[in-house]
Formats: sequence, structure tokens, C-alpha cells
Amino acid sequence: MKNHYIGLIKKILLLFIAVTISTIRILASSGLSDKTEANHFNAAEKLLITITVNVSLSNGESPAGTLVHLVGKDNPNIFYFSTAPESGIIVFTEVVETVYFLRAYNTGFYDHEQEVTLYVNQTIDIQMAEIRNKPRMLSVDGNSLKAIWEKPLAVAAEADFESGFPPPGWQATTSSAVGWYATDSGSSQNFYIPPHTRYAVSNDDAANDNGCCDYLITPAMDLTGHNNYYLKFSSFFNRKYGHNAFVKYSVDDGQSWTFLPYSIPVSNNSWKEKHISLADFSGISGVENLRIAFHSDDDGNWGSGWAIDDVLIAADSIQPLEYAVFLDGVLVGNTSDTTFQFENLELGQQYIAGVSALYSSGYSEHDTCSFTSWFLFPARNTSGIMPVYTDYVHLTWDAPENPLLPGQTVPGLTGFSIYRNDSLIALVNDITHEYFDMSILPGFYHYKIKAVYDLTSYGFPGQEMESIAGEPINISWICCYFLPFIESFNTGLFETNMWNAGDNWKISGSTGNPAPSAEFSNMPAIIDYNQSLTSFMIIGTDIIDGNIFLEFDLDHALVNPTGTEFLAVEVFNGSIWVTVAEFSNTAPINWQKQNYRITGLVKGKLFNIRFRTFGSDVSNIVHWKVDNIHIYRECAPPTNFSAYNSNWYPTVVELYWESPMLNNPTWLHYDDGQNDDAIGLQGGGTFSYAIKYTAQQLVQYAGSSVTKIKFFPCSDSPEFIFNIWEGNGNHEIVCSQYIDNKTPGEWNEFELVTPFYILPWKTYLFGFQITHNSEYGAGVDNGPAVAGFGDLISLDGISWESMATAYALDYNWNIQVKLEASDGKVLEPEEEMMLLPEQTKSEIPVKDGIFKKAGLTTNPGSSRQSAKVEEREFLDFAVYRDNVLIGTTTETYYNDSDSELNELQWYTYFVTARYQDCEARSDTVLIQYGAVSVSQVPEPEINLYPNPANDILRVEFSVDVVKISVINYLGKTVFKQHLNGDKKVFIDTSNFDAGVYLVKLQTREGKTITRKMVVAK
Repeated sequence: MKNHYIGLIKKILLLFIAVTISTIRILASSGLSDKTEANHFNAAEKLLITITVNVSLSNGESPAGTLVHLVGKDNPNIFYFSTAPESGIIVFTEVVETVYFLRAYNTGFYDHEQEVTLYVNQTIDIQMAEIRNKPRMLSVDGNSLKAIWEKPLAVAAEADFESGFPPPGWQATTSSAVGWYATDSGSSQNFYIPPHTRYAVSNDDAANDNGCCDYLITPAMDLTGHNNYYLKFSSFFNRKYGHNAFVKYSVDDGQSWTFLPYSIPVSNNSWKEKHISLADFSGISGVENLRIAFHSDDDGNWGSGWAIDDVLIAADSIQPLEYAVFLDGVLVGNTSDTTFQFENLELGQQYIAGVSALYSSGYSEHDTCSFTSWFLFPARNTSGIMPVYTDYVHLTWDAPENPLLPGQTVPGLTGFSIYRNDSLIALVNDITHEYFDMSILPGFYHYKIKAVYDLTSYGFPGQEMESIAGEPINISWICCYFLPFIESFNTGLFETNMWNAGDNWKISGSTGNPAPSAEFSNMPAIIDYNQSLTSFMIIGTDIIDGNIFLEFDLDHALVNPTGTEFLAVEVFNGSIWVTVAEFSNTAPINWQKQNYRITGLVKGKLFNIRFRTFGSDVSNIVHWKVDNIHIYRECAPPTNFSAYNSNWYPTVVELYWESPMLNNPTWLHYDDGQNDDAIGLQGGGTFSYAIKYTAQQLVQYAGSSVTKIKFFPCSDSPEFIFNIWEGNGNHEIVCSQYIDNKTPGEWNEFELVTPFYILPWKTYLFGFQITHNSEYGAGVDNGPAVAGFGDLISLDGISWESMATAYALDYNWNIQVKLEASDGKVLEPEEEMMLLPEQTKSEIPVKDGIFKKAGLTTNPGSSRQSAKVEEREFLDFAVYRDNVLIGTTTETYYNDSDSELNELQWYTYFVTARYQDCEARSDTVLIQYGAVSVSQVPEPEINLYPNPANDILRVEFSVDVVKISVINYLGKTVFKQHLNGDKKVFIDTSNFDAGVYLVKLQTREGKTITRKMVVAK
């Protein structure tokens, strides 16, 4: 009824907007006057009385804005309404005496309604009661007995899709055979959905039919009770293949739908949270019948899809005065916080906790949850110190105590567990109340001490349990050097920056680049030596973005080129020393600059570097010298920055650049992604199989690490051990990890416990040792084999053969390894690096009777792996003119249309890529505003049409172009073609996402020309 009258009031206000009176009296009966009979009612026969209504709010605040009206009980056409002023006093004059419904409305308060009989002048007092929204998400930790909950919200609709679909009151409509549904594994071959709790999805790729009209619709919602409702939900939407995702609303029960003017965030590898304001539909004049729809639309094409989760439509509630906490229905305490500590509960007993919010109008309903108490008294007075000039931490504590039984031993106590950074480091008995953590390295440490109990005395014989931790102990040992670290040895002392030097290492004051430098000399004479120049610890923690580099100058003089004397450059990553470069005395080196990316080794850690000399006889060399050591962090900047004056009036400065090539992990493999069959030993046994990457192929990945592996086990019985072998002849296992919990018949992905660092001059084999019975387990594709690279096989892990050459098994192993750096350049193959020897069939007779193909008639499980794109995101680009920030954007272009630009004046521009904790700057360009850009004068005519493009883009040019590429807004190359004398190129853009692209042409002279192109869908 409220909304019917609110709608009527809106109409009346529109008709009488120019009438400024405090009270409006309506006798709505075909335009009759108040002295005229209306609906068989003669006003003259009735007394006209005065009614005063005093409005107040339960919270004592001003009632101004409260809407009050009187409606005849038997004749609704008798209607009076007014809005309360600050005083709350409303006077209705000339009120016809009869029986009325008195109603009042105010945002955040319950609707008020009462029946009143009005035959004489009178005053009516009404008080509006605050809406009592209850607390949310109550939970109790059974170990600590700490209850937590969320503040109340005015929830209009909510769904997490964990049970039942569609949720109660929701609707799912579709023209497809599938439409929206709920699942926790909704991915398909061309629509990968990252892991999430159970979610709702419309997968057009899997449905493969008309996905134009997949609607997931909320129940009807009344948003008039609160201001500022909002819609919040999690979304995964990649917009692939032209798929669309819309949020719409309806106020006519779904008869028509209108777009909400908000875009859905796009991502290829992660869920995004979206927040949309519904304020326009909220409040006393809001919408009482609103429905929200999530519309997934393939636009008549084969689209990808859309997944959503954790939908919440709510408004912030008036916050309560306090909370009342209940245990098994009995009030146990009050708090103004959203936490509460239960005490003295019986171990193993189940309880029901409840919490209610107190408002000026009373208590809300309870939010409840059940829990079982496993509380055990913790250690008390926990503390720790690190004495000055020591490298240990001294921890102390007191025994647990029951506050109700002070001084008495707590039953069942057997000892204490000591944790450092959440790892158990020691167990001590119940008598000892201190612990010394010896020989720790500089860093940041978090200690916890937990009491250990035997639960026999609590009714659980044979069971043991830890209590919660006592007060946490935080120890910070700050000791080290921050980045950038620079060492030029200009003080003539190793001690200045706390280098630890071997006996033959000294400062050379007369030589260097420039002098002085650090020198390892051949005096005194030593054999079978191993000496290092080791840095103090350097801080690589708290670095989020960018690459970390080690740079130095190296000089070497030799006596005999024996190749038996070495200098190794090594990094200590907190657990082991890793070699990043190695030099031998085969040739002299004259002050050459060396530069190595060490990000994967040191990011997020405290680390050391060292220069380690070792060999058989130092007399074979004169010296090794090191100078200008520089360890620094560098973020990837925008590239190919250029500026042009526009060809239209008024002139704007058009700025273009290419996005930093951010670090996308790379999967190395030779297979085609499809499992075709399995290979094994006849009769079963043990063998090894692997793929090979040479030092030349891997040079572009130096400084990266192997972090994950994928393979295809075809049966459950084999035992798999993943190995990395190093070397080109005698292969040595340098990394090994047992594989358990594998799933046969599909691609399996595992993370290496310790990432393996790729050295720049090594050849590696990546593969498995497999032990199997009669069931073959090593999956292969359908070939043809990349012989000697994708198909290596061995009976002993030492001698390797191509199975295509040796056994006529012309397939590649289904093995893939993931290379990943922390940040920086994209790890994408360069064609020149990845060229392999031409594959030819060997005429050597094949061996028989050892390895055989399983001959699987069907490929078990999901034989093709899901497409999965991973991307690194940054914040935005910042554009500067004359060193002043003029704008930001996430695109790779910017138009400076400032009206203050002066004709023919020179301006400098640069752009920076902004990350969470660093900013990387492009080159600077100089342009004269309004003049023909210098870079445009000599350029030939470049024609792109149609622009915007839809399906085909035609590019014509008059210069000798050797390569053309198209780059999207993420900096990804989406098209690349090498040319040889061509003067035009046709580019298929039908599969491009809508948006702005850069077309980059590289001439034979090495010049790069960039043009903007738009794809419209």
C-alpha cells in the first residue's frame, strides 16, 4: 500500500509543483468541491475538524522529511498528506470526520500504520522505529573461542550459488539448451574459468548454440526503505570472440529491460569484483519492484561466456548502539565491537552462539552459528628479545593457567611447540619455559608459542592437541643494504661495505675502471684453491614490481690458457648459492661490463652475492679484477614513444607508445596439446623420457625459473618422478620431484616445491622417470616428432635416443614446463632463437621389441588441455608535458588538447608506466605545436582502411617494409608478418576484440613507423 500512495503523491506533486503550501487537502471525486457530494458522501453533513500529528524518531533525531498521510478507511478517495518539518508537527485542517488509516514513512525506519477514528479536533503522537537489521556472518573459532561477525546490512537480495539453482526467488531464462547454471568447474576448451567457489556461469563455448539471451534474474526488490543501495558481485569475463556481458534492470516484472550504464571488467586470468551504485532506485521515492538481470550474450556468434559469484544487493544499515551476545540462548555479554571472547567452555562440547544488534527501537533478530569448543589454555606472558651484538633470539613464557584456579597446574599439559614464521622449529617439555633460537640470519621473524596437551583427562584418551598461540612475538633484525647497491671500492677498504674477502683478494689502488678495483691475484701461490669475495646481506624484500639486476665490470689476465682456473658469480637466495655466471682462463678479458637478471633468485628475500675463484693452480693466471658493482631494480618502461600534430583543427598533440612487455609466463613444449596415445616398455619396467632445450634456445630465458610442469599420465599405476637433467653429453640430474596424487586420462599440472633457476649457458632435459607394469602411462601427441628434441627416451637416464629415430615412434612427449620471471619482458619465443635442425627421417634401422605404443582406441578423459592465458597487470600510464603531469590513461595513446598550448611553441613529452611500487619512464620527445611534426615530414604515405575495421584491414605503403605487426592495448602482439617487397597487406581482424590497436611497420633501413587502428564490432 505504501508504494501505491507514494506513486499517487508523486503525480500530485508534479501537478501542483508551483503551489507552495504546507498542507494539501484532497477530496478526489471527479473534481467536486468540498461542499459537493462525492461518492454518495455529502461533506456538508460532516464536521470539518483539525488534526495535529506529532512525529518523532526512536533515535531522537529530527523527523524532518517523514511523509504522513490520512486515508479514509471506507472511502480511500478522502486523502490528506504532508511532510514533517524539523519540529515534527503536522497540522491537517478541514479534515472530514470519519475513520482513517494513518500512515507514515521515513528512510531507515519501519513503516508506521494505525487506524484512527476522527470526529473531534485532536492530537496524535507517533514514533517511527528504526529498522533493526541483524548482524551477518557470525562465526566462532573453536580453538580460541573468539566470535566474529559483520556489521548489519539492509540486504535486498543475495546469492553465493553454493546450493540449489537458481536460488530461491531467482529466475534463469535462455534461448539456449543450457543457459545459466551453477558449478565449480565450468571451464571448456576455449573458455577457461579460474578456480573459485561454486559460481553461476553461462558458457556459450560449451553450449555451442544460440546464447543471445541468457538471463539470470533476481527476485523483485523494494529499495524504498534505505538510501544508497548498491550491487556487488564477483565476475570472470574475458570478452573473447565478441561475447557480451550486461547488467540490466526492470521495473515492470521483466516485461522490459534497461541497461545499467556500467561496463563489466575484463580479465584473462582472474576474477574481478564489480560495485555498481543503485542510489537512483533507492530511498523513499525509489523503486519498490526492481529486478536486476545478468545478461550473457554471444551476439549471434560463437562466444566465450560469463561467470559470476557472490551477488549482494544491499544498503548500509543504520549502525546499532551495541551488540548482545548469546550462548545457547542465554545473554552472556554486550559489546560495541564486532568480536567477542567466550570463556570457560567445556572441551568437546557443542554450543550455539548468537548475536543481536541493539537499536533505539530494540533488538534485532539473532544471527546464529554452532561450534564445538576445543579451547585449551595458552602459554602466558610470551616475549622475546635479540640481545645486542648477537645472532640469536631468546624466547620466554609462563605456564598456562586457569583464571578460576590460579596457581594450579592445568591438567594434561605436556610441553610447548615453538614456531618461527609459521614453521615448527622446536618442541620443549612442560618444565622448560624458555628457548634460544640460535644463528639466525638478518630478517623479519614472527614467533608463536603453543601449549601441548594430552587430552586423556578431558575425555579423549590417546589424543594430543595444541592450544592457540600466546601473544605473538615479532623480531626484526635490520642490518643490510638497500637497493640500489653500488660498490666502486673508492675507499680502498673492503670493510667499508663489509665485504668478506679471501686471502688472495685485495684492493688494487692503481688499476680499475677507473681505479681502484677488487683484485684476486696469483700471489701468494696456491693450488686447489677456493676463495671468495662475499658481500654483506642486501635487502630484496618488499619489492613488488620490476626486475633486479646484477651488473659489474670484469678484467682478466692469464699466464697459461688452461681452462682450469675459474671465476664464478653466485647469489645466495637465503638457502643455497646459485651460480649465475662462470668464466675460465681460456682468453683474456679487458674490462667488459657484465649484466645479469637475478630477480627470480632474490626478489622478496635477503640475499648475498659473491665472486668465487677456484681452480687447480693460481699460477696459470695473473688476476681477476672486479669493479663498479651495481645491484638495482628496474621496471619495464613504455617503448616506441612518439608525438604528432593532428591533421584536424583545432590541432591536438597525438601521443603513441607501446605498452611495457610485461612478464607472461611461458610454457616450453613440442607437443600439440592433444594426447593421442601412450608409450611404454613391453612387459613393464623403468625408463626415462624427456624433451630437450639447448643453451641457444634458452639464452633468452636466462634468469628465469622453472616453476610448474604439465604432463599427461594415461594410467594410474605408473610411478612418476619429474627430473631436470643438465648437460649435452653426460646428463646429470639437477632437480628431482616425486609426483603423487596424479589424475590419469587428463593433463596434470604440478608446482615445483623449489623453482629451478635457468643458467644462461646450459642445455637441459625436462622429463620423467617412469616405472610401470603392463599399463603404459607416458602420454604422447599424434606427431610428427621433433626428433631429438621432443621425443628423447632412455633406459638409464644417461644415454638418450630419439624414439622416432630409434624405435619408429614418431611422436612428441606430452611434457610442458613453465618458465617464469618475477617481472620485466614477456617470456615469448623469438623465432631466431627457436629454430631447430631440419627434421629428416633417419635411414638407420629401428630397434625392435623394447618400446611400444599402447594403441589406445579412445583417449581417456580430457585429452586436450584448456586454453589458459596469464597476464601481468599494472596500474596505468602517466603522461607528462614539460615535466608536469597532464593526464593518466590505461590505453597506449593520449591526445593533448589543452587550449593553453601556444602555436609553434616547442614542448617536451614523456610517458611513464606506473606500477604498485615503481614508475618507469619512456624516452622524451620534442614537438613544435601546430607545425608539421618533424617525424612526419620524411615519412611516406601509409594508408589503413577501413579504419575503424571490422573484418579485414587493408594496409598500403610506399616504402620497403620487412615486418608488420599489430599490438593491442595490453602490449601483446596479436598479428605479425614478415614481408619481402610487398606494398600492401590484408589483416584479418574478425577475431580481434573491439578497441584501439597500434600497427607497427619496420622498414629495411631499421626505421619503425606506427599508426593507430580501431576495431569496431
